[in-house]
Amino acid sequence: MLWFENREIIMLRVQISDIHCGPMFNQETFRTAIKDINAMSPDAVVVTGDLTEDGIQSQFKQAAKELKQLKPKNIIYVSGNHDYRATGQKSTPPTKEKGVRRKAS
Repeated sequence: MLWFENREIIMLRVQISDIHCGPMFNQETFRTAIKDINAMSPDAVVVTGDLTEDGIQSQFKQAAKELKQLKPKNIIYVSGNHDYRATGQKSTPPTKEKGVRRKAS
């Protein structure tokens, strides 16, 4: 928590994890979660671990498409072990949008 001139500054952050885009991805449940997150109007969203099931390009494209629905200006992605299963190398989602920062696990 930050304090400035005896005023409390509150920052709302939301985390969503283990999306697992791929053959078992549940689009309806995910989109409900996105609507709920957007309704909270958070200052930042942290998307952690396993954006994909198998770490293949088509699944990253699916994740990027789905995650574009997030409205917050600040979104931080953290890859998980499933995100580099296919290659053995760490990957991040294929997005280049303003305000998006990437961090490998």
